Amino acid sequence: ESSTVASAKPPHSFRLLEDALDSGRELKERYQCETVDELRKISAKDLVREADTQHHITVDGYALTETPYESYRKGAFHEEAILHGYNSQESGPFILFSHASMKDYEERVRAYFGAYADDVLAVYPASTDEEADAYWAEIYGAVFFDYPHYCLNRLAVSNEIPVYEYYFSKQNGRLGSWHSGEEVYCYGNIPAESGLYDDRDRQVSAQMVRYWVNFCRSGDPNGADLMDQTLADGEKLPLWERNQSSEDLLELGDETRMVTEMHLPFYKVMDRMDGFDEMNFTKAGETP
Repeated sequence: ESSTVASAKPPHSFRLLEDALDSGRELKERYQCETVDELRKISAKDLVREADTQHHITVDGYALTETPYESYRKGAFHEEAILHGYNSQESGPFILFSHASMKDYEERVRAYFGAYADDVLAVYPASTDEEADAYWAEIYGAVFFDYPHYCLNRLAVSNEIPVYEYYFSKQNGRLGSWHSGEEVYCYGNIPAESGLYDDRDRQVSAQMVRYWVNFCRSGDPNGADLMDQTLADGEKLPLWERNQSSEDLLELGDETRMVTEMHLPFYKVMDRMDGFDEMNFTKAGETP
């Protein structure tokens, strides 16, 4: 997941050792335990309830001695090429029961972004309940999914790794472009008889399967020869350009086409919030 390597303090599924120790102390207090042996006696039924608090990648000093971001900056990685991307409605399942309105939109933004809230509100100036709801969904998705992909792409470019990024926007009668909604396409798993998908869905799936297979073979989703670039129906696979500026995405939706990253104004706010130098993409005070 890109959010685990994109920056020194990823937005989710990650924590530093100090955070893990604090969480452990809170866990012991909740179950009134003094020792690890006492914790081990907690029932599996109760422990399962702690999945949300204890599932993180942890920089523990043993298995992981530094943040993945630091390792990437040092060139300590094995990737020879990267294919990655995000969906247009990543936030869908995560805010299903917490939609925003004008009543609480600004309060939510200020609670999360603090001193940078005015900058965010300038990018997303909601004036109706509908706008507030749509903007909050966009902000949530951008913070936890879209922006980390942008950062990962910059790391790849700075390390001179070929990198290809997609933006999945195809809607359907099922998950559409929610988080993980593209997987049924890229693995070629659309049910043959399902009425939830149309001919365009199946065309997108055929393109994605070919892109993924080409990438696995050569590190280039476009393939190495004409056979790689031609689909079963004779159609030519659209060219997927390398994302060398971290702004060029292949949209997989009603059309398959190259588009420009649409969240750039918000990403600039996130860069300032996270302490990134926009010129060399390093943290403030960090050696490029």
